[in-house]
Amino acid sequence: MVQYEIRGGIDSFALYKAEAAYGTDPGTWTTGALHFGIETSIKPTPKRNLTKVRGMSGTLPAAQTAKTSRDAQQIFAGKYEVGIAIEFQPQTFDFMEFVFGSKSGSDPYYYPQETASTESDKKKYTQAPSFSLMVRKDFGGSTDAQDKVWIHSGCIVNTMTLRAAMGEAVSVSLDAIGAVTTASVTSVATAFPYTACSSADVYNFSHASVTYAGAPVTNIIEAFDFTIGNTAEILYGLGSYVGKTGVWKARDVSVTLDLTNEGTQFMDDFMGAATSVTDPVKISAIVLTLSKSASINMVITLTNLKIADDDAGLEYGEVVKEKITLEAEVAYCVENQA
Repeated sequence: MVQYEIRGGIDSFALYKAEAAYGTDPGTWTTGALHFGIETSIKPTPKRNLTKVRGMSGTLPAAQTAKTSRDAQQIFAGKYEVGIAIEFQPQTFDFMEFVFGSKSGSDPYYYPQETASTESDKKKYTQAPSFSLMVRKDFGGSTDAQDKVWIHSGCIVNTMTLRAAMGEAVSVSLDAIGAVTTASVTSVATAFPYTACSSADVYNFSHASVTYAGAPVTNIIEAFDFTIGNTAEILYGLGSYVGKTGVWKARDVSVTLDLTNEGTQFMDDFMGAATSVTDPVKISAIVLTLSKSASINMVITLTNLKIADDDAGLEYGEVVKEKITLEAEVAYCVENQA
């Protein structure tokens, strides 16, 4: 047998595709399968959640290979689940539909949609849209080293962090959970073909800006992190190892700003007053803008925020930096793709 090492992203890769029904492989991967962006890391971690049964057996080992009363008497599999960590540089924000739960409009696109006049529209704010992740590994050997595909289905986004930092491309980290895995070694090359990365530019920090309560931030901003937490859960039932559906519960929205410590505004807003601790000041809005050009951009708006913590310690000889984390009541995004 000839065996070769495989290399992530070079001879092995992953794509995602929206599901028509929760936990169901979309079936056709020759069309409609997408890259999240310029991906640098995709790590599925399936778990069987094994359960060990123990009891007061009252026996002594008769041989070296026999189990004793200290050992598990039986081991059986519990619910099947998949954790998925994805890191990439975005070229568009199509993936945001799986973070916010809905997408509307046609350039500009809204996440979530601006109005919810019907019960169906309202449901889009709370549902957890699912996708399948296809991972193809090209082993390149023979006999038991065939190329193989694993499809993790019923995936819903638990958390997303979008980061813009000085001197870097804008990056996104997604953490998702999935419900079931299927595998195939049949017609791997034709049924699960290589898909070229988009040639579109990535976003970078030099075209980013931040406004605070309607005014540009005058401090030098070194980075911001925008995070959505969906409190995702997969529901299981009797008679099956795999998940039945995925739901979102409470949503948390936050933004962290890393910037130079210039003036007292942020600490005053954190304390609630200039000289004493009262209720923290409610900031009407923070707007994060990522741009490629005048017509291609992503505008993220967070409203009704309060500062959760303010870190501005002193270090001898160094420029004093300030790191503030704000919790928001609401967030929405508007994307212009052309």
